Amino acid sequence: MSERQQVHIPVLLALVIFVLASTQLLPVAFASEELPGLIEVFTVTGERITGQDGLLHATQGEGLEVRIYALDGIKDLEARVSKDLPGDPGQARRMATDRISQFSETDRARLQRTAVGLARAVHYGIDRHPAMVFNGQAVVYGLTDLSAGLHQYRHWQRP
Repeated sequence: MSERQQVHIPVLLALVIFVLASTQLLPVAFASEELPGLIEVFTVTGERITGQDGLLHATQGEGLEVRIYALDGIKDLEARVSKDLPGDPGQARRMATDRISQFSETDRARLQRTAVGLARAVHYGIDRHPAMVFNGQAVVYGLTDLSAGLHQYRHWQRP
């Protein structure tokens, strides 16, 4: 492993630790209603999730919340931090730390959302994407349309 790779891994770990330290992960409340209170969608950049506006409009006032997590959202921030780092580990660490401290609020929010999404995916045992988790109790894999995912969830809920 080259010196550059040795520096790269601690930078990524520092980013994840920073985000997780500033984030409280709250457990999801389980509901037994046919319409879920929470849909968590796990995806990657470029995988288009559809149907959110229509679904939220159709269920307006019923308390449905949709959270979409791009699990690879850390890649471009990581690339910005790691770009052209010097070979000296100490100097590279200082430079990376300086770059992280200059992240905008938007960058920090995206990093936090990605870290939360990764932690939630691990918690649920999500092993591929796209995946939709309904109220923390049912997972539907392979669908990118929220209405279709909700249809599958409702089918699962029926006796």
